[in-house]
Amino acid sequence: MKLSFPVEEDQGLDSEIYSNFGDAPGFILFDTETEDFKYIDNADLNHTPNNCNPLNAFGGEEVDAVILNGIGPVPLKKLQAAGIQGIRAGIGNVRENIELFKTGALICLTVNLSCGSKNVSCMCDCS
Repeated sequence: MKLSFPVEEDQGLDSEIYSNFGDAPGFILFDTETEDFKYIDNADLNHTPNNCNPLNAFGGEEVDAVILNGIGPVPLKKLQAAGIQGIRAGIGNVRENIELFKTGALICLTVNLSCGSKNVSCMCDCS
């Protein structure tokens, strides 16, 4: 599975997860099968407000899930329509969140659980 993490700067797996998907300067991409990772710039960083295209952000890279701290309902819907799962990050950096993902400890996002929602989080199987 190919995971993506929005980050402010490239510190490899020690990168801190950025607070907002659309405004993240770049992404750490991690392959759970090979454990290879790389940094890519956010190819959609200069989008107009409320008009991001989250699929453009990955610059053509294949992504199965995004582990993040914040995303609005519209970009989350666009990711989900493309078969990309949004997953709420836990406390810690990319490396720590990979481990949380592997143990099933992270929360899958729905439009009702995205930024601006008043709903409470629930656990689900994100793998």
